[in-house]
Amino acid sequence: MVVKISVHHCGREIEPGTGIKYALNNGTILYFCSRKCIKNWEMKRDNKKLKWTVFYNKVLNGKHLIQKTLVVLKPDSVKREIVGRNNI
Repeated sequence: MVVKISVHHCGREIEPGTGIKYALNNGTILYFCSRKCIKNWEMKRDNKKLKWTVFYNKVLNGKHLIQKTLVVLKPDSVKREIVGRNNI
């Protein structure tokens, strides 16, 4: 079984032996899948604002992070039902 490594900047998973391993002076090791990831990290771009990253999709969709609820009133009674996003 191959242990996959999470890329530091874009959030993708890569297999060992692929990508680039970047070592900082303090001993921290960062993994990158491409030069594109390294360049954007060096320019200190926020990975949550870049559309091609996994982190952007998590913030944008937020399906597993935040669950919105609706309040539905039935005309027959005053009883309220809370309906989750999956039940609509």
